[in-house]
Amino acid sequence: MKQISHRRALLCGVIGIMLFSGIFYYRHHFTPARWAALHHRGNLVGSLLRQYDGLTGMDEQALDDLLGPVSTEDWRGERRRCYWIGSGRGLEWFPEYMVLYLHEDGIVSRVDFEWA
Repeated sequence: MKQISHRRALLCGVIGIMLFSGIFYYRHHFTPARWAALHHRGNLVGSLLRQYDGLTGMDEQALDDLLGPVSTEDWRGERRRCYWIGSGRGLEWFPEYMVLYLHEDGIVSRVDFEWA
């Protein structure tokens, strides 16, 4: 009888871990639709950067298709695009912007984060 209850407890534990993993994965998985729907996107940034190789090498049209259009600004001699991501990225609790720096030809050279 004890062996059956241990097996049930183990099975319930395994199922609980699988459900938690699925919820965590969904909450942190980037899709363009989820990016567009959320105001606080900090949970999606890690998945976005993993899926698209850190966004380096993408042009402005590809960024518009993926993340939505934002204006490109000149700042301290560099062209950049700023996307509001809010809080939730890693251990960052403060609201942030994801800043994409562009080469002269409009290709992403690097990604950085700035506090709002």
